[in-house]
Amino acid sequence: MKNIQKIGLVGLLLLLTGQGCLNTTKTGSNTADGALWRTENQGSSWTQMATLPQASGVNTIAGVSVNSIEIDPTDSSAYYIGSDGNGMFFTLDHGTTWQRPEDEQARTGAITDIEVDPRDVCTIYALKPDRLLKSTNCSRTFETVYSEGRVIEMLTALVLDWFNPDTLWAGTTAGEVLKSIDGGRSWSTVERTKDDVTDIILSNADSRIILVGTKTSGVYRSVDSGATWESLEKNMRRDFNRSSEVYGFAQSRSGGRLVMNSRFGLIESNDNGATWKEISIIPPPADERIWSIAVNPKDDSILYYGIVGTYYQSTPEGSWMTADLPSSRAPKVMKVHPDGTERVFVGFASLEKK
Repeated sequence: MKNIQKIGLVGLLLLLTGQGCLNTTKTGSNTADGALWRTENQGSSWTQMATLPQASGVNTIAGVSVNSIEIDPTDSSAYYIGSDGNGMFFTLDHGTTWQRPEDEQARTGAITDIEVDPRDVCTIYALKPDRLLKSTNCSRTFETVYSEGRVIEMLTALVLDWFNPDTLWAGTTAGEVLKSIDGGRSWSTVERTKDDVTDIILSNADSRIILVGTKTSGVYRSVDSGATWESLEKNMRRDFNRSSEVYGFAQSRSGGRLVMNSRFGLIESNDNGATWKEISIIPPPADERIWSIAVNPKDDSILYYGIVGTYYQSTPEGSWMTADLPSSRAPKVMKVHPDGTERVFVGFASLEKK
């Protein structure tokens, strides 16, 4: 997604464990290529964003595996990342330095998704596999607003309704689509899919339109805020073999272009999921998958995707440019900064075991 940049305390890498402890290893080991990286020149060079000032000195989060990236919708200098085993980190200076929440439950364990209320920058939701946390005081304290009581099931996806931020959507490994209309105080199951929910997206054109991706059962869609649902799997599987295995979605700022990443590859819809067509890409090797995708917020003709080791960016004419990624890890998440079309962020995570 080239050379590893200097990080934090020269010669040291601090790894954050699930218990919140800080350990050090030497810079240059393969543990130093995690966290968040930025390019502003189409992948020609990369900068690692990993500095963690603490009372004991300047440390680094370069060993952290990143699950999610959230940019504050009202303050584009504030970013949040959820990690795999090390809780949540946030920055208020475009990633120059990072901070950790004060609340222990947000500093430890896996955080798979983060949402910030567009009406109130201090209202933040953090999704863990077994619960949903909410802070109303800028991450100083968190309360649990939903718990997954079943030991064998987990929470997998979270999205906030941009039109009415009191409405939240969540997905589970049991295939449930959950909805809250009161900021997480109460929840109802509005749909039961046939398999794990992998991603949920609300159209930027109309938040009543919801698409839910699943592990092996394709896409489910509602156009009436979850009152009724339809499965798109049959038609999509006929036209796009293996598209039933959905990895995730991305869309343009207007919602006019919706892109889906699946085992088939990339497909897109210009009518909120009613019809789909294949996107011509440089196919990854047979044993590789596309890990992350993004759409340029200012020019929806420009797409991005990442496989292990390689970054892809399209031109408005539809051709593709490629560049080396700075990490041997999986490019788990990708986001384009809303204020700068050349600024692309990639969060790296340790490779999943096959």
